[in-house]
Amino acid sequence: MIGRSSQAIVFLLIFSACILAMANSNAQAKGFDMFSFFTKKGKAMPSIVHPYLGAQLTKLTDYLSKPAPLDRNMGHCIKAKTQGALLIPQSEEDGYIEPSQSSFIWTSMAPPLAFINNQEQARFDVWELDSVNALKPVKKLSTNMLDAQMGKWINYSVVDAACLPAQRLLLAVNYYDPRSKTALYLYDAPNQQFSVFSNADAHAQNLGRYFEQKDLNSGETLITYYSDTQRKSAEIYHNYYNNIVLFSDKYPQGIEILKLSIDDGNIKDWNVIDKKLVLHAIDNRDHNNPKPYFWSLDLSKILAN
Repeated sequence: MIGRSSQAIVFLLIFSACILAMANSNAQAKGFDMFSFFTKKGKAMPSIVHPYLGAQLTKLTDYLSKPAPLDRNMGHCIKAKTQGALLIPQSEEDGYIEPSQSSFIWTSMAPPLAFINNQEQARFDVWELDSVNALKPVKKLSTNMLDAQMGKWINYSVVDAACLPAQRLLLAVNYYDPRSKTALYLYDAPNQQFSVFSNADAHAQNLGRYFEQKDLNSGETLITYYSDTQRKSAEIYHNYYNNIVLFSDKYPQGIEILKLSIDDGNIKDWNVIDKKLVLHAIDNRDHNNPKPYFWSLDLSKILAN
């Protein structure tokens, strides 16, 4: 009986494998993605505009290509490589730096501050620096905890930083609890306090990018970050939302002006022209037929005069 039962089980396994193989072959012939079977499908994901704007996304026929606002002010927030007791400034052209060897320097503070990843303790620390010229850590600062559960984290490191108005800094922090996650934190320099801003993800097609920044002439700053990443197929992921936040003296904690759904495209380029946010977005979930979108959003009610 045991022998016959074993033969029956083997037959059923082989038969099931054949059925799955035939189904997979037919699915591939029809363009069906077996991996995407397990992802969210069919549900529309609307974009969300903050109601305070009193405006809606407006579709354009083309992208407006006037001069853009300044990109992130690298003169105030710079990336550096830890080398002994000194920090060596790095540019994007210098190439990749291991997170355990990277630091982020806030040069506009007096004294300058540095967020230094501590490889031995698998964490990052906040340091005052000797000067902008020396970039030598001289005093470690005491701050509050990032999270009440961070005692259970395996490690955590800063992976990006952006200078904001009102003496605040935005930090992208990778941590393991034990799964790898990313969150954005605001650092209030005068009070030496961290506060969580949002959970986030890396850019799905550029895992070294966690947000983009544009400084406006009025002293305000716009940040785009990425969220709700989903797998389409093996090794192919998409950010289902791009989030745009305004930081200013009036909104030191930030106000999310737009949550752009992938149904309206992921942002490829963006600009602010005459107090209007303009977007060039692409929905590339179907790489054989990517869908371009051009949008504008009136920000006049929320931007400074």
